[in-house]
Amino acid sequence: MINVLIDPSNERKIVDFRPWGFQDLAALGRYNYVAAHRPLSRHTHGDMLEFCYLDEGEQPYNVEGQRYLLKGGDVLVTFPHERHGSGRSPLNRGRLYWLLVCVPTRRKRFLDLPLSESRELLNTLLSISPRQFRGTRMLKHSLERIFKASDGPEHLRVIEIRNWAVRFLLDVVECASRRPKERISPAIREVMHYIDAHLEDETPPLAEYARMALSLIH
Repeated sequence: MINVLIDPSNERKIVDFRPWGFQDLAALGRYNYVAAHRPLSRHTHGDMLEFCYLDEGEQPYNVEGQRYLLKGGDVLVTFPHERHGSGRSPLNRGRLYWLLVCVPTRRKRFLDLPLSESRELLNTLLSISPRQFRGTRMLKHSLERIFKASDGPEHLRVIEIRNWAVRFLLDVVECASRRPKERISPAIREVMHYIDAHLEDETPPLAEYARMALSLIH
């Protein structure tokens, strides 16, 4: 089912942008759990993109049957109509932000940008790969500024929220485009792959393990 749950509590702050006339932003949330909570049931947000930024902690997620493990500083993107949740894993202690963004039709502007820029930004967001990557502290800063603007003066609220949302999304694009440096040599990676492929063997090929280990030394 399509789910835009607005259920703030002492541990969850959630802002619903729709009453202020936003057609492209749906909601921004943040939880700060000091103990584990029940698992997040599988759901979808329809035509929306969801950006999750884990500020602190460690959290497993499941997206369309694929498991992901977020650690502090990670971003996870969920694309339109994808079913996701935490599977059997609880929502662990920690701090996580999520932003729901509506994908407009091709003839509508996005976050008040010119039509050509709207399509460029949306197409880039919809083609992010891989969906999990390292973020920066600027992402948290932008989301906190959106929270602050939501509680601020009404005459500036929409402008500030829109501008900080654009800043956040541009930073997401930049972070997603970065590629981590390869820290594992090809030889070691080959050994790791071989071990993974034989983990469930009743009789592990110990002699081959030893040979490969010696080859790394010499």
